[in-house]
Amino acid sequence: MNDLTQRYIKLLHNRQQLQQLAAQHSMAHFCDLLARYLDWPDLTEQQILTFLRQQNARAVVPASTEFNRCWFPYAYQSNQQSVRWLLANEKPQQPFLADYIAANRPSLLATLIQPYSLLADLLAVATPAKVAPALLIFHWSRTGSTLLASSMMSVAGCLVLSESMLISDVLTDPVWQDRTKELLQLLVHLQSGPWPECSSIIIKTNAWDLQQWRLWQTAFPDAKNLCLIRQPAAILRSHQREAGRHMVKQRVTVWLDDNCQAEDLITYQQQKLTQLMQFTAQLVKTGNSTLIDYQQLIQLSNTQWQQLTGLALSDSEIMTWQQHLKLDAKNSGQFYRPAEPAASDCSPELAQQYHLLHLQCHDWNADELNHLPAV
Repeated sequence: MNDLTQRYIKLLHNRQQLQQLAAQHSMAHFCDLLARYLDWPDLTEQQILTFLRQQNARAVVPASTEFNRCWFPYAYQSNQQSVRWLLANEKPQQPFLADYIAANRPSLLATLIQPYSLLADLLAVATPAKVAPALLIFHWSRTGSTLLASSMMSVAGCLVLSESMLISDVLTDPVWQDRTKELLQLLVHLQSGPWPECSSIIIKTNAWDLQQWRLWQTAFPDAKNLCLIRQPAAILRSHQREAGRHMVKQRVTVWLDDNCQAEDLITYQQQKLTQLMQFTAQLVKTGNSTLIDYQQLIQLSNTQWQQLTGLALSDSEIMTWQQHLKLDAKNSGQFYRPAEPAASDCSPELAQQYHLLHLQCHDWNADELNHLPAV
């Protein structure tokens, strides 16, 4: 490794210098500043493009925890078994991590500096310290999980990782099937690393992560679990309008076992919803999960919300929660308007499974609530 490359690697670990570069919006100013940081006088635009192209083609091995203070791991590339990094700024406030990533990728710095690391290297240099999430949110999709997660994002000291595709993609890659617990702990540690001031980590999983609920509980035994459910006909109607990726049969599937022999889409979706119900029933049997239905969620009082999440809210945060109840969680800034019911088949078996689960939902009218401890 030559001196110039060493200075570049050092730059990747320097939060202040990276933030200065991120603030540049013109190529000329970016080149001038980078030339100073790399101690490379008379650096031309063509030279910088060639140099950065070469560096982007080399895997980076983080030399210290400072790297993770600067960079957010956002994507997994299975062909390389590698993780791609994005410069971190403020903690995510968007409904999904995908929105946070999309908002930060168009910057000049993100276009020019695109580091990646081999997952095997990250495992090799991982520190023993592990992040302990306070709360795991499992759900079936279209059950109000985005509403709940979004309501916690503005709470001081709280970091919400909402539907991390990086984590889900790694956990479903058979290459890593013998190291999933270690990888899950590592990836949560890395995705929360840029914001050490956030002491409460809330993870809203992807819907299909329910198939690995045992792994999540084993990796984070002290985390409290919520599982959000909803009347299946409403879920199926929603997926008819816009199907989630786990509800469409694909060549590259998100399911560990996708042997469903459905003749049509609605049958496939009912089969997958049945699987999610079965995983939920298994999770609830552990006694370490609070089950809540969508209709319960949208009617929670402020006090009940705090009991559910374990978070104490200020007056302004209570107002934010009340406003969230009126908004469409998936369409920022728009008020929620229930769609006209579309034709939807819901088998009697599916309805019966839901009914049996619904009987186990938390009773908010009980005299003594099963509190989740403060996070």
